Amino acid sequence: MPTVDRRIFIKIAALLPGMTALGSSFLAASSSPKKAILISMLPSSLSYLDRFKMAAELGFAGIEMMTVTDPKVAEEIKQASLKSGLKIHSVMNMDHWKYPLSSSNPEDVTRSVQG
Repeated sequence: MPTVDRRIFIKIAALLPGMTALGSSFLAASSSPKKAILISMLPSSLSYLDRFKMAAELGFAGIEMMTVTDPKVAEEIKQASLKSGLKIHSVMNMDHWKYPLSSSNPEDVTRSVQG
């Protein structure tokens, strides 16, 4: 287990309240936080376009996708994003649990990057 220098810990702990106050004042000055939803939280019985439209109607500003390997499916997802106006804000590596990047096994790391 890594050791933490006590003085550095105390300095960081002393800065946290100020950083929290700064963060909340920044959020108050800017627009409200934007919400996103993971694609798998929407009904899989619907097409990608219908799921994107549903998320937009529910007030979400973005959608998180899982990685896909089929170029046709990737194009369908892209078109759903363009037609619905809902941005894909991130793509979750579908293999990140099975093959973590932090693995000591180089083959697992390679498979994770491919995912």
